[in-house]
Amino acid sequence: TDFSGRGMGGQWTMSTTLERGTTGTDLTADIALTGGALDAVGGKGPVSAVVKVKGRGLSPAALLTTVTGAGTATVGEAHVTQVSAGALKRAMEKALSAEPDKLGTVLKAELDSTSALQPVAVGPRQIAIDVKDGIARTAPFQTENADGAAGGATRLDLATFNLDSEWRVASKLQPAPSSLVPQMPGAPPRPVKVMPPLPGIVVTARQA
Repeated sequence: TDFSGRGMGGQWTMSTTLERGTTGTDLTADIALTGGALDAVGGKGPVSAVVKVKGRGLSPAALLTTVTGAGTATVGEAHVTQVSAGALKRAMEKALSAEPDKLGTVLKAELDSTSALQPVAVGPRQIAIDVKDGIARTAPFQTENADGAAGGATRLDLATFNLDSEWRVASKLQPAPSSLVPQMPGAPPRPVKVMPPLPGIVVTARQA
């Protein structure tokens, strides 16, 4: 049986085979997305995918929760608009220059501002897809530059078509230089090392 429909800006097709057995119905399916776009995960650019799955269940709903398989997503010249490693680095630097009790407030304000959202290249690349218990997940990926690394992963519930994407950013913020603390008159100043902050943050976006 063949099915088709629109989604993620492209054409979904599914070719299925159903066989009734003593413990339910066996399903095998080839699923493909052609001409898709990354708009659903806050990006721009082409994406396509192919996945092979199989499962067994007593009802269509139960069958979908048992589906397992694997595939590949192919991303072209594309980007997603998210918090970049450079924006995270600048936000952390500004937060560190604030009063200690305002560090968290300043960091959150900087990351919430529209200036923190920048186009981050995510293609071209191929990304592995793993399907287990009716949930399709892309393998984590990341891009790196002088400011740090940014990347993410996407999860699709095949029963509800709820789409979750997680975006991870890690900054290469360098440790602050050692500061000099004055001592008693006549004593040499003693350097004190200032430890850098935690170099990462997780931004999660969900779309049903």
